[in-house]
Amino acid sequence: MYIVLSLLFGTVGFNDFYIGKFGLGIAKIAALVVSLVMEPIVFAALFCLLVLLSILQAFTVRHDSKGAPLA
Repeated sequence: MYIVLSLLFGTVGFNDFYIGKFGLGIAKIAALVVSLVMEPIVFAALFCLLVLLSILQAFTVRHDSKGAPLA
């Protein structure tokens, strides 16, 4: 489930909410909202970085915020 959330909705931070990392999820949402009012190139660059981060997280995160392994 975590991999699917990361690949589909990782740029918005839903995968971080799923594993209990609420701060990181809120930071991703806030960064996207702030970048929307800036230059389009800033939004595009941040979006690309968040896509790469979500792909990386999808295949490297093994535990939730409490240390329980993801199934």
